[in-house]
Amino acid sequence: MNKTILALIIAVALFGCEEKEKEVWKGYISPGPDQEFFVNDYKSLDRCRETAEWKLKAMQIKGSGTYECRKNCAEDASGRQVCEETYKGE
Repeated sequence: MNKTILALIIAVALFGCEEKEKEVWKGYISPGPDQEFFVNDYKSLDRCRETAEWKLKAMQIKGSGTYECRKNCAEDASGRQVCEETYKGE
């Protein structure tokens, strides 16, 4: 019985770690209309948001700059980016 429980705990721990590693957030900033720049890849939404906000502030964008953090993106057959989740900030 103890070996079964231990095996279950190990399997859950390994599966959880594997899923966490697959989380990739891509950061983009838009300093103005029709402008979008890729910033970097991040392991967490918080880090993506912090960096995007800092970049906009460093560029001295007041009121018009926005950013997006996109989770686990891939291109579809038409070349369009499809993401599991998108966070939009100003």
